[in-house]
Amino acid sequence: NIPVMGINLGRIGFMTEVEVDELESCCDRLLSGDYRLEKRMMMDISVEQSGEVKGVFSALNDVVISKTDAKMISVDLYANDNKINAYVGDGIIIATPTGSTGYSLSAGGPVADPCMELFLASPICAHMLNSRPAVMPADKDIVLVLSGVGGTVTIDGIEAEKISDGDKVTITKSKKFVNIMKMSKCSFYDVLINKLS
Repeated sequence: NIPVMGINLGRIGFMTEVEVDELESCCDRLLSGDYRLEKRMMMDISVEQSGEVKGVFSALNDVVISKTDAKMISVDLYANDNKINAYVGDGIIIATPTGSTGYSLSAGGPVADPCMELFLASPICAHMLNSRPAVMPADKDIVLVLSGVGGTVTIDGIEAEKISDGDKVTITKSKKFVNIMKMSKCSFYDVLINKLS
């Protein structure tokens, strides 16, 4: 529940509010309480191998299941036990709205307003003609089941677990959230146009 102020040290910085050269003036505003908070959804992830939970994680941006070698992987996507699709390719990204402007966007996924509550599923280099991203409400349990060759689960850019045939990754909306400090009067859409031209 500690508010976070993002400082852009990189290239794009969708989650950042402050450029390095503005840091001093923004700290003055921070100390005087001249900011607002924007609540961002998080997700909880459970990795199950051979029927046993091997890891439990939380993420703000995304969960990625990707291949570990040159062979394509197959991932079945379910929402509340309803099968959405079976993706064959390099993997799949499940993103929050905050994560929609990151890896998911690069893979062809849609952009979502970061204050929304939903899950985005974006296939990575899918080898299929009917491969499309999917948008699902955050009150659904999202389950990914790997079949065939093994893969890797990466959570917010950090490798978490190796998985193999039949292993499951379950994603749910977390009870936790992140408070992002906002100082600019620009909307998310102004930032989107500015950052991506």
